Amino acid sequence: MAPQKNLGMVLDIASAVRARPDLRFCRGRRGPEHQKLQRRITSDRASGCRCWVGSDDIASLLGAADVALLTSTWEARALVAQEALLAGVPLISTRVGGIEELVDSAAVLVPPG
Repeated sequence: MAPQKNLGMVLDIASAVRARPDLRFCRGRRGPEHQKLQRRITSDRASGCRCWVGSDDIASLLGAADVALLTSTWEARALVAQEALLAGVPLISTRVGGIEELVDSAAVLVPPG
């Protein structure tokens, strides 16, 4: 949950699709942005973010996921991208750093922001 992960964008996406109560948004590890994001989730109940898991069990989270989002503003070679693809979870990621070379055509890549 480092600042470059841009997890506020996940909350923006959750807010944009809040009309879909069947969607759940989860995250794994804690980090420097945890409290800031948790405050936003608590204050914006309409965000659609119902699950903000403080878990390091990435395999279980990916096993339950329909899609993985990587919203980083910069990355080198993101481990989570590799983990998602190896688990067979579709990945949507920002096209930053080494992501494009890492995933080639195995993910949907979007411009940062």
